[in-house]
Amino acid sequence: MHRIPPPGPPQAPAREARIDSWSSYWRQGALHSCAGSFSGNYAGPLSDFWRARFAALPSHARVLDACCGNAPLSHLLATSPAFAGSAIRIDAVDLAEVDPPWLRGLSQTLASRIRIHAGVDVAMLPFDAGSFDLCMSQYGVEYVGVAAAAELRRVLAPGGCMAAVLHHAEGLPARIAREEIEHARWLDEVGLVRLAEQLIPAMALAGSEEGRRALRADADANDRRARFNGCLQRLEARVQGARFPDLLVETRDALMAILGQARQEGERAARQRLEAWQREFERALLRQRELVEHALDEQGLRAWLAPLSGLQGADGRAAVQAWRDRRLEPRGPGCRLALGGGRAARGPARSGRRACGPRSPCPRPDGGPGAVPRPERAGCARRR
Repeated sequence: MHRIPPPGPPQAPAREARIDSWSSYWRQGALHSCAGSFSGNYAGPLSDFWRARFAALPSHARVLDACCGNAPLSHLLATSPAFAGSAIRIDAVDLAEVDPPWLRGLSQTLASRIRIHAGVDVAMLPFDAGSFDLCMSQYGVEYVGVAAAAELRRVLAPGGCMAAVLHHAEGLPARIAREEIEHARWLDEVGLVRLAEQLIPAMALAGSEEGRRALRADADANDRRARFNGCLQRLEARVQGARFPDLLVETRDALMAILGQARQEGERAARQRLEAWQREFERALLRQRELVEHALDEQGLRAWLAPLSGLQGADGRAAVQAWRDRRLEPRGPGCRLALGGGRAARGPARSGRRACGPRSPCPRPDGGPGAVPRPERAGCARRR
């Protein structure tokens, strides 16, 4: 992996937390942030959209994969006919520490044309102006804001194409994130995790007959158990009324597994597992909060498009109209900007399968289970 040190000042605490959260997720091996919705890489309309962009590339094109994560878009391109029969080169950048495992499965010839740049901010790219024939991103550049659009335009070559799929403020990922943030707030208010932590010593004692005899006479331990069970009953009631209950269900299951571990392996092992679970929970909650903050509404989309005003087809009126229409392909001849809609897949989970959404397969836009979702918005703009 080719590593370029990140330019600029030392990391601020919030920036460090973002890097830690996403680095932790990508280390778990997920290809992309919709891992619960696809058995492998993106499929259906998402895949079709990107493959259409790749088919239009010149044979010696240079491609930038911005905010790449474990680089699913680069993977789509690297496994496409457009790549195998060409001299296309890919540079994939991400602020997080990334090292996509799939690269090790490519032949040396193909892998040599792909460079992964970890620790690189898309708002301060280490590339010359006009370097790339295609700048692409999915569920990434909107987190960086207008600075990303301006920098991507800078490095885009004359006649090049910029394509992006962005989070929609009312899309499924954002709606799930808002509900899960509320679930997390409720869990903190009722103190379920604190009650579970207080039960660990008693559960460790319950691993032996002598300990169980002692617990029968321990009024405090039995009171803590009763309060924990009462909280679980309230959780079950909340699950029944929730549209997206996965966070609640997984929290319950994780805490029950930790208490079971206390009984089997002792207090120390259970406390270590609880601490590790809490770290991942906080990382995932940060990802959810940032998704809600950075998903684009109409006003945000107009602002994000402003640096692209000189690109063919990238005027705000055409873009917003396409966004409203939920269209994926260009609206007419000569239009190089297409903003597609629908309901995109949820993000990755706390458990490691996804980083910012529920832990079960992504529902259909109408709420049905297990469908491959449509992308929210996709954009493609050509530089003159």
